[in-house]
This record gives sequence, C-alpha cells and structure tokens, in this order.
Amino acid sequence: MRKPAPLPPIAVEERPEKLSLTLPQELKRSMETFSEYFSTTTGSVPTSFNAVIVGILTGYLQGHGGYQKWLKLKARATPGVSADAS
Repeated sequence: MRKPAPLPPIAVEERPEKLSLTLPQELKRSMETFSEYFSTTTGSVPTSFNAVIVGILTGYLQGHGGYQKWLKLKARATPGVSADAS
C-alpha cells in the first residue's frame, strides 16, 4: 500500500492573513471537502477557509518537483538568494 502524501501546513491557530480570490464553485467545494479531510485526519480545525487555501497552495508549491529544482538552480546562479521561496 502506498504511503499517503503528507498534508500541507494549515493554520490551526489565529494568525493574520489576507486573501481575496474568486473561485469556480467546484473548486471551492473541493477545497471545503479538503478542509473536512484535514480536520478528520489531523484532529485540528483550520482557522479559516483562507488558511485552507494558503495551506493547499503552500503544499502544492513545496511538493512541485520542477519548481523546487528551478528554485535550487536559481539560488546557485544568484548568490545570496534563498532556495526556499515558500
């Protein structure tokens, strides 16, 4: 059996955040379902729907192999630039 992918970090404590998006209804429903999955799986409740969106985007960027490889190459080519942009 395949090991499940790690869950993205999602704020479960109060912290400032601001995000304004217009989402297609199906994508919004999927994100709400992911929020339920996160809560059920971790036992933690996200602070807000925005926190869920930020967590999903962060997890995507951290898990995107091509993007991570590009960041490392960019950091090597540009001294003083961190390879961690997430």
